[in-house]
Amino acid sequence: MYALFWTSLIQVCFGGNVWIKVHVQQELGPLTKFWTSTGFTFPRGLSPSHDTKSFYLSSNVKLNLALIGSLPNRGIEQVRIHWLLNLIEFRDAVNFESLDILVHHLWDYDLKPGFEMMGNPGGHFTDFEEQTQIITWKWMVEKLAKHYIQRYGLNEVSQWNFETWNEPDHHDFDGLTFTVQGYLNYFDATFQGLKDVSKHVKIGGPGGSCREPHFITLCHALLVHSQNGTNIVSGKKGGSKLDFISFHQKGDQNSRNVVQSTVKKISEIQLLVPELTKDLPFFNDEGDPEKGWWKSRSWRADVRYPASVASNILGLQEIFMHTNTTRLAILSNDNAFLNVPPSFFEQRTLLTRFSTNNQSRTELFDAFVQKPVFNLMAMLALLGDQVVQVESSESAHGVQALATKSLMGYVILLVRNDECNATKAIPYLPVRLLVPALTLTNHAGLASKFVIYKLTNVNTNPYHLWQTMGSPERPTEDQLRRLRIEGSLKRGTIRDLRKKRFRVVLPNPGIKLLIVCQYTESSEPEQPTKLRFYAESSGALTITWRYSGGHSDHACLKGFQVYFSHDYLGDYKSLIDEERLSAMNFVQLHGKATNFRGWFQVIAIDLWNRRGPSSVHFYNQIV
Repeated sequence: MYALFWTSLIQVCFGGNVWIKVHVQQELGPLTKFWTSTGFTFPRGLSPSHDTKSFYLSSNVKLNLALIGSLPNRGIEQVRIHWLLNLIEFRDAVNFESLDILVHHLWDYDLKPGFEMMGNPGGHFTDFEEQTQIITWKWMVEKLAKHYIQRYGLNEVSQWNFETWNEPDHHDFDGLTFTVQGYLNYFDATFQGLKDVSKHVKIGGPGGSCREPHFITLCHALLVHSQNGTNIVSGKKGGSKLDFISFHQKGDQNSRNVVQSTVKKISEIQLLVPELTKDLPFFNDEGDPEKGWWKSRSWRADVRYPASVASNILGLQEIFMHTNTTRLAILSNDNAFLNVPPSFFEQRTLLTRFSTNNQSRTELFDAFVQKPVFNLMAMLALLGDQVVQVESSESAHGVQALATKSLMGYVILLVRNDECNATKAIPYLPVRLLVPALTLTNHAGLASKFVIYKLTNVNTNPYHLWQTMGSPERPTEDQLRRLRIEGSLKRGTIRDLRKKRFRVVLPNPGIKLLIVCQYTESSEPEQPTKLRFYAESSGALTITWRYSGGHSDHACLKGFQVYFSHDYLGDYKSLIDEERLSAMNFVQLHGKATNFRGWFQVIAIDLWNRRGPSSVHFYNQIV
């Protein structure tokens, strides 16, 4: 049902003019944003038993998650995290204090934990074929579920995706030994511990690649057991039915491979367990373009990476919605990791972290810069809720299009990821975009506005700029400011809508987002809330806030202005140049954080320069 033109399936490299026609009055159905999940774990070389707490509760992880949670419109909603259970202290009693800190930080940013039941609290468990340990594990899981329902309520926790041990056939069990039966016992105890608290708490699996010949035994055993096996805890046949089926299908730097392997794996699972899969959603919760997040790849540093991600998303959406054969609920690019020097931009991350952690605290240096793939998630977040019909010329040179209807207008995404031989691909491709049914003015004669966001290696390439600086491991304040400007999402000039056709030039790779907004009196900007302050050891100050949107449309915002005063009743000065206002729910201020000790307020401004109500005044007392 989703109408978009995915020419990567049949790659066309030459010939013909490219045109795309959008029929905004032909709605095809709701847009399911299945790409809003990511994941991470600690760097290689750290121990699940000894380093989980120090890493997951570090200031770097906290700021990384805060920035991810500050994408517009909840551009990422779930963060799937390995080894969470190792944050639990388990001696004579169960202590959730450390886990609470991480979970609450996620909750504070409207992020749901992808809650893998992975880890061995206190090294307490050794053998899941031993009855006492099975019952103890079930008891611990039950306490965990009750604990978080008491803290956040069943309505919240029922939206979390609890999941079985990550990639069980890789046998990364941190000292535990799982036989096939022991693994099924672990699953039954986990399942029953959650379901005894509430049937509304979701558990899925097997969360592995499930590929022959070496990574299939436990995956298939769990799926078959879930379909018709007997739960060892409850004694009920068919008593361990999964709520969703998760698997991992990655690419090999080619966007088509993620699409094809995902479709193939779903088909294989449906053949293996047809009764189980009749009404269950599927998660490809590690569907990144290449396995091995730590591998340094230059294409992960620039727009080639988000172009590949976007191509995967649009390709899968077209296939599944046209064929209507399955329910793909999640495609995660699994890229919330923290890069590890000497790699800065080239690993599978959303953000670049500059970090030098020497012995002396005076030498600590940490700073974050947006990568192009982070900006893609912001662009995707601005898409509307309804898909509308698209036509396309036959020769599209790797151009894909998705047109949506939003609360106040229309949002059209254009992606170019031409994977032909570079000598045959046209460097800059003009695309004629036709939208014949657009409304140029409202009933009062006020013009609609349009703006184009662009993501190309010409205007959003902090990696290239960093290289021209000599690839510094510790950028100066001026270099860091320039890198952040270069890494920011670029918005074109805001214009009155005077015509119904556009000429958009797409480089290869390139992504552009056309937003058309119609003026309505009831859609003035809303009030930002919940300001939070983070002092980077580089000296910069990061401020985040929440913005729900209400009756307005985040896509129709020019951005947010931040005001500062040393005194509550003093003069408040704007801190952001008008041309650099951003739709992101955060700002990074340079200079010493202590210079910004005082009062802040944030105001949303729309494309007509209407200003919403100011946030409550927040005091920054970071020292």
